[in-house]
Amino acid sequence: MEVARSIRPMLEGYLHRRFPGMVDIGLLFGQVIQAIDNAPQNSPLTHARNITAELNEINSYAGQFHHDTNPSADQVQIIDGELRQFVERAIRVVHAGMA
Repeated sequence: MEVARSIRPMLEGYLHRRFPGMVDIGLLFGQVIQAIDNAPQNSPLTHARNITAELNEINSYAGQFHHDTNPSADQVQIIDGELRQFVERAIRVVHAGMA
């Protein structure tokens, strides 16, 4: 469960460091993705648009383990292979900056 709950904070941290001062601290991860999608053309955030589809998919998976998006998060069954796949995808985003 700890690993599953770490995916979103890891990606949030990555985006905060890649775009210092451009991503508000208080935003939920889905809101961060929306901020990237809605950023004006002259914003550095536009350089992350190539990963928003991947971030949305990862967020859909990882969100089920967080109480802010799923009140029953503690009862979600973790499937090891599925978790591993999403962790690897998240790490690929951080290492490569792409999906």
